[in-house]
Amino acid sequence: MRFGALIVVALIFSKIAPTLAEENSPSPEIPVASASATSTPTPTGTPTVEASPSASPTPTPTLSPIPSDPAPTSNAPVPTSSATASSSASTSASPSPSPTPKVLPVSAQNFKLNIPASLNLDPRATRLYFPPIIMTSPALVLACITSDKLLLDVYARGIIDSSFAGDIMVSGDLTHAVSITGSAEQVAAIINGGGGLATYSLTGSAAGAEVAWRFVAVSMPTLRADFCTQGQPKNARTTVLRPLGVTLDLKKGDIKLKR
Repeated sequence: MRFGALIVVALIFSKIAPTLAEENSPSPEIPVASASATSTPTPTGTPTVEASPSASPTPTPTLSPIPSDPAPTSNAPVPTSSATASSSASTSASPSPSPTPKVLPVSAQNFKLNIPASLNLDPRATRLYFPPIIMTSPALVLACITSDKLLLDVYARGIIDSSFAGDIMVSGDLTHAVSITGSAEQVAAIINGGGGLATYSLTGSAAGAEVAWRFVAVSMPTLRADFCTQGQPKNARTTVLRPLGVTLDLKKGDIKLKR
C-alpha cells in the first residue's frame, strides 16, 4: 500500500513540477531588468554632457588677441617724435654754453708783493735759486715770469711741471717764459716750491741777467700769454742778478809773522 502511495505522489509531483518550472522561468527575465540596469550606462552618455563642456570652447573669450591689439601702443611712439624734437632742441641749445667761458682781467688789481730787486751771486755761477717771494691777492692770479738770458724752473727741479691735482696750472716750465695761474696761494706755492725759483744760464755766468715778474688778477684761471701785458705797472717787478766783488787776480804782499 505504501509503495503504491509513493508511486501516486511521484506521478502527481511529475505533473506539478513542470508548472512550477514555468512559474519560475520568469525569473530569468530579471537579466532583462539588468539589461535596463545596463541601460543605465546611458548615463555614461552623460559624458556627452561633458562633451558639452568641451563645446564650452568658451575659449572664444580667448579672443584675447583683442588685447594683443597693442596697436594703440604703437601710437605712443608718436609722442616720442616730440621727444626727438626736444632732444634736437637740447642739441641746438648745447652750443649756447660754448660762449660762456670768457676770461677777463678784473677791475681791482690789488696785490701785495715782496720780491727782491737784486740778488748777488758768484760771478762764475751759472745758476741761482731765488729766496721765497711773497705775493697775495683776493682774486685769481696769472703770474708771468720772463728772462732773456736764463731758463726758469719752477717747483720740481729739472722736470717740466704743468698740472697739479689734475688742473693745468703751469705753462713754459724750463723755458725763458713761465706762466702760472690759480689762486694767489697756489701760485706762490708753485713759485716757492722745491727751494724757490731756479734760474739757469746756458751761455756762461748768470751774473748781470734779469728776471721780470708780472702779476694780473683775472676772472678765471688762464695761461694766455697776451694777458701778461694787461696788468698794472704797480704789479710788475724786476730782479737783477749782481756779481759779488770776487776776482781771480793774484796779489802779492809781505806778511809779518810774530815769533
